Amino acid sequence: MPKNRTMSPPKLLVADGDEGRCEAFRALLAARGAEVAVADGAAAARRAAGRRPAPDLALVDLGTLGEDALALCREFGGEIPTIVQLDAAAFTEENVGAALAAGASDCVMRLAPEALAPLLAAKLARLHGRADASAGGAMAPLVAGLTKTERRLLGVLLRNAGFACRRDYLHRELYGEAFFEGSRALDALVVKLRRGLGPLGAGIETVRGEGYRWNEALVAQRPRRFAARLLSARLLAALAGGALLAAAILALLRGGWLRDGLERAGEIVRDLPPLAPPSEGAAAALPGELPVRPAEGGISDPTGSIVIRWGGDAPAPPAESPSPAPDGGPPGPNNERKTP
Repeated sequence: MPKNRTMSPPKLLVADGDEGRCEAFRALLAARGAEVAVADGAAAARRAAGRRPAPDLALVDLGTLGEDALALCREFGGEIPTIVQLDAAAFTEENVGAALAAGASDCVMRLAPEALAPLLAAKLARLHGRADASAGGAMAPLVAGLTKTERRLLGVLLRNAGFACRRDYLHRELYGEAFFEGSRALDALVVKLRRGLGPLGAGIETVRGEGYRWNEALVAQRPRRFAARLLSARLLAALAGGALLAAAILALLRGGWLRDGLERAGEIVRDLPPLAPPSEGAAAALPGELPVRPAEGGISDPTGSIVIRWGGDAPAPPAESPSPAPDGGPPGPNNERKTP
């Protein structure tokens, strides 16, 4: 019985002659729940593609495989979506067009594995029928979704990576004419290019007063910025929850439920008989068999180790004096003095 595709981990085939990059992709994607099959040449890539379950996605490098990369695109066809890597020197309109014509589903710049791994994981998850929230749930269309002018601009920036490209230079490379002050065509094109590249668009850096340059370090920093934004969002959600709880308590107080309960508790406490110290020489006993005796400001056990002091300066209740009988007899409850 064939294995259920949705239950198996998504699988990526990496055909690249650089062993270090292959191992980096293997480790990074394994941490995201994906499986990586590595091939150092076209023959090994064909063997890996023939195993079952078949790869969900293939990443082939044009720089190390050369024409074999285009041959793999033609052989895999529509069965395995194939992305072609192009380094800065090979990122030209001719090579991009040749890769797309050979059947490549897309092209991507040869960036550090740390920058490409989140995008590949998201693409794998989408092809595998799942979603990867850590990378936005989908991979940007990248080069296949760009216009020819946008691809030319990206190629110029990549070939001059790390150096600021002045506006007049970029304008001549793209439009064949000199740049004139007030033109916003280049700026609008950069905005579209960034949007088309998706997360990788962060690599296009604006250099104030000069123009633009490609800075791959900004792409590598993007996952950390995403994590910081996620932490901030969770903190704001916690604060919002606390504000809702406080609002609910205030609503209860205004509604009178909690307030009425507190007022009733206060009435019960006020109705309790006052606690006063016993009179001098009186004997008292706590519940149980432990006798107590008067102490300074309170009562204590016979050993004096446990002392209970009266709070405040509550005076002892005055003793009631019986009234003498009208006839001079002994006072009593029934012999009260009657006034005429």
